[in-house]
Amino acid sequence: MDKSCIHHPNRLSVEYANGVRTFIEIARNHVDSDGNTCCPCRKCLNAFFKSISVVKKHLFMNGFSRTYEKWIFHGDSLFEESTDPMHSTNIDQPTSNGVVINDDMLNVLSDVCHPATSTSFNHDNMNVEANAVDEENSNNEHEPFDHLYSVAGKKLYPGCKLSALTFVVRLMHLKVLNLWSNKSLDMLLTLLNEVLLEGTSLPKNTYGVKRMLHDLGLGCEKIHACKYDCALFWKENEKLENCPVCDESRYKLNNGTGKNIPHKVLRYFPLKPRLQRLFMSRHTLVDM
Repeated sequence: MDKSCIHHPNRLSVEYANGVRTFIEIARNHVDSDGNTCCPCRKCLNAFFKSISVVKKHLFMNGFSRTYEKWIFHGDSLFEESTDPMHSTNIDQPTSNGVVINDDMLNVLSDVCHPATSTSFNHDNMNVEANAVDEENSNNEHEPFDHLYSVAGKKLYPGCKLSALTFVVRLMHLKVLNLWSNKSLDMLLTLLNEVLLEGTSLPKNTYGVKRMLHDLGLGCEKIHACKYDCALFWKENEKLENCPVCDESRYKLNNGTGKNIPHKVLRYFPLKPRLQRLFMSRHTLVDM
């Protein structure tokens, strides 16, 4: 299906109008009991349900959310198996007691924890060879993943096709897509722990989820910022109590009780560890 209208620069063009018309026809099949559907415009971001007519109006006024390339709220599957031969591989899959484990997260962690000494890929007469890094230098880096690998091999509950780790990763993905608050996730986890079978390997709350995912190394670095965006309390300014530019206090007043609360926090997502993870998996190594 052509979804180029998402990135079309001219919302008055015939091409964009045809794209909106196609989307609206699809959206008519994915409405709630009141006839409303998720609005994917740049302001609503699928967080609000609107009538079909309002959705159409929003798409012409605001445009599509440019990240909504997979229409998961309007019929597309969130988790699809890739049919691209470029991503197929004859590398042995992780096993447990001789049984192949079909779990994406476990496969990725297996690549990290048990890298092949030399893995070759062939695509369109192009050979890409990935040699194993020096074992002594990589042992410390792999320790957290060894722990995650053991967790990933544990099913959510006996008989479940997903591991607890894969389920938690998917749950956090839904949290981001649907703008869930931490409180709403806590309530959902509480309910799931009540209804699932005994021995379920599911965290009790959002804090437990974050602890489980911590070793993936994909977290963010929190950096305090000036109330008026003058400067960051970072590097040489890290220990300052007042802004070096406007002298505004770094923290909100709390009358001496509890923990100091910064006026603003910048969340920095380092690029390097994310690129390293892409090189560690056989599923993305060819693309990299």
